[in-house]
Amino acid sequence: MRAGEKIPSSRHVMNVFLASGGLFTLAASLILGVNTLFLLDAGLDILQVMLVNAAFSAGQVLIEVPTGVVADTIGWKASYLLGLALPRALRDPRAGRRVPGSTVRRAVRRAHARL
Repeated sequence: MRAGEKIPSSRHVMNVFLASGGLFTLAASLILGVNTLFLLDAGLDILQVMLVNAAFSAGQVLIEVPTGVVADTIGWKASYLLGLALPRALRDPRAGRRVPGSTVRRAVRRAHARL
């Protein structure tokens, strides 16, 4: 802090924390809702959409937990670098695409072929 700056009250800090957390949660929820509409429009039935969204959520947990542990033990910079490296590590070397994305594309193609 610079000299002469007023220290924010604990109520202000808590309000900013709750507002930013709420906006983040809203944004994450909107992604799943919009993704559901796109998948339904692509021809998947509701069970397939639910399975794709569950796999997406499980993938988030599988990625966020290790990077959180790294951030807590080593530091946030190492966690950031790990977050940059993971998408490259998850690429399918034969096709040049991410493995989960190619799986979803195959499922969408199969659904379109049934129509």
